[in-house]
Amino acid sequence: RLSEVDQWFADFHKQQFGVQTMAYFGFRFPRGGDERDPDQKTGTYALHTLKDTETIARLANGIKRFTLPDEFNYIKVYERIIKRGRSNQAENSYNNLAQEYEDRRQYPRAADMWKKFIGEYGAGQNNHRQRRLDQIVKNWGRFEPNNMMAAGNKANVEYRYRNGAKVSFEAHAIKVEKLLDDVKAYLRGRTGQIDWQQTQIGNIGYRLVELNQNQYLGAKVANWDLDLKPRPNHVDARVTVTTPLSKAGAYLVTATMADGNVSRIIIWNTD
Repeated sequence: RLSEVDQWFADFHKQQFGVQTMAYFGFRFPRGGDERDPDQKTGTYALHTLKDTETIARLANGIKRFTLPDEFNYIKVYERIIKRGRSNQAENSYNNLAQEYEDRRQYPRAADMWKKFIGEYGAGQNNHRQRRLDQIVKNWGRFEPNNMMAAGNKANVEYRYRNGAKVSFEAHAIKVEKLLDDVKAYLRGRTGQIDWQQTQIGNIGYRLVELNQNQYLGAKVANWDLDLKPRPNHVDARVTVTTPLSKAGAYLVTATMADGNVSRIIIWNTD
């Protein structure tokens, strides 16, 4: 039962001294992580600079960066379990190490660990291990939350991405007047319980994409491309996208990452 005992031991020390303890105790990275200083190499929160012998954890006297003695270094214990060969404990150790390198924002090492894990134990139920690997190494992008903007100026929206070098956008007008008319008609015609989905005007994006309520989708009003500059080592980057949308109204904007995924957002311009 040596590997079983080792896993209990490693799990305990990861719980006590892992980098995730910063989040457990309420620490949050600033919006955008370390993007404001992409060349940062040292410092308490420079997780990507940690060696396997180091950690950053929340201790009784605050968040500290320190060296873990080999005896209590959960990374070394997990590696020791894996070297003993296939077992439930080795499978768990692969998963814990891959997650640890993701938490440390050491994404190339996390990707290598997922590849080894998949090579040894397969892609997992519902391909979940392969999907974790794809999240790191493939081209991904998504819109950041936005606020209503004033008409008259070209609307801006934040786009976060990794790996990809080009993204294409297209915008469709939303038939706001029809949406409002249908909500009013629905409310006038109801005498019993109200279906909240029928009255949430601000939830039009969900209704268009997930409920296929395309009767509110108007003509395409714009399309454009944007070249991106992905950061090395699969790290997220963020860019402010200036759209050509300046007229009052609501628009469904779709971003298609080259060789990647699709993301959508609603832009509201108000007069």
